[in-house]
Formats: sequence, C-alpha cells, structure tokens
Amino acid sequence: MEDETELQDRLLSELEEAGEENLPTLANTIFAEEMTVDQQRAGIRSALAGLINADLVRVAFDDATGRELREISKELSERVIEQLDDHLVLRSDGTWTGGPRPWPEVVTTEKGKARARVVLETRGYQWWRQ
Repeated sequence: MEDETELQDRLLSELEEAGEENLPTLANTIFAEEMTVDQQRAGIRSALAGLINADLVRVAFDDATGRELREISKELSERVIEQLDDHLVLRSDGTWTGGPRPWPEVVTTEKGKARARVVLETRGYQWWRQ
C-alpha cells in the first residue's frame, strides 16, 4: 500500500490546476495499484486527515444554489473525513461514486496550492501511473 505522504502528494497534484475536486473523483484517480477497498478507504482517509491537519486542504460543499462552494472549518472538515464511508460508495465495476448529494469537495488552501506546485514541479503529472 502507498504511504500517507505519497497519497497526500497525489491528492495535491490532482488538485493543483482546478484547486478543487469531489471526493469520489479523487479516490478514482489517486490509486494506481490493486488495493482492497478497505486499504483505499484507509489510505484516502489518512492522507486527507494529514492534509487537513497541515492546513493544505479543506472540505467544501455546494451552497443552496449549487453554483458556489462553501468551505467548512478545519474541525468540520476532519469530521467529514472521519465519516468517509458515508461519502464514498463502491460501484459494482470497482469505481467510486458518492453517497447522498451534495458530495464533499476537497479544496486547496493557499498553502496547499503552493505545495501542490512544488509536488508537480518535482514529480511531474500523474507520476504514479507511468
């Protein structure tokens, strides 16, 4: 299984351009090897918790209009990640989808954007798939 720092770097690199992405899409993107569902859940939970704790990312949800994201606090972001099983559902084809909408969006902080640029400059785009 990939280590936490590796998964954190993968998450940040995927967030670098857009600055945000929904949780299921990130989960479908960051894993390169065959891993069990439990390993994937544990890996993304741990990686996101570390990124939130380091003030590199936060969780956000669509506002009532669905046109804007509303970022939530560090504490609430941690709580969402603790309840990851409610937000990641495995499809029969082995890919991830979300639970009830709105799906959590992972957004980079300014500090996270800077770190993401360093990761991409150092490692390149989707280095884990090459």
